[in-house]
Amino acid sequence: MQLPLPLPEAQAADKVHDRRQQEILLHPRAGLHAIHGVAAPANQETILGIRNLKVAFEQNERIVQALHGIDLDILPGETVGIVGESGCGKSTTAKMVLGLLAPSQGTIRFEGNEVPHRRTAQWRALRKRMQMIYQDPLAVLDRRLPIIDQVIEPLTVQGNGSREFNYRKAANSLEAVGLMPHMFDRYPHELSGG
Repeated sequence: MQLPLPLPEAQAADKVHDRRQQEILLHPRAGLHAIHGVAAPANQETILGIRNLKVAFEQNERIVQALHGIDLDILPGETVGIVGESGCGKSTTAKMVLGLLAPSQGTIRFEGNEVPHRRTAQWRALRKRMQMIYQDPLAVLDRRLPIIDQVIEPLTVQGNGSREFNYRKAANSLEAVGLMPHMFDRYPHELSGG
């Protein structure tokens, strides 16, 4: 596993994005450079706040700067897409937001609290509320279990209620992303990716 290295201050290009539909475009050769979303209004609290996020890795005896100063606010109910070519920093950014990887520099706050990067009780509690969702269902879902069972499983593991309660919560989530009830018992290979 590569560990992040401390980064010196770096000049970063600014990009401003529309608050209603943020799409962050990344370039693999340059890594992820500064992304400055429009600051949240003073009277509205952000659900996720990223400030001056930077990370570098040592690779083949040289330092590779993967992320170069990201500033971003996401308000409750907003959707942000991170789009880019392979190797441009999308997964690294997501891993840092989830506390799976420590940044070389910068801060990440979820609901006003700094995201811990050590596996503490606070980190475990936060992981129940924030998760990464990958696009390819065949790469992340168990091919032997129906979709509904896989969505129910984390709720059961976390002790969030009865089987019936967890089924209803999972069904609501699946419906929210466009899956109809007759699709719940399908297997991952019976759904298209994307």
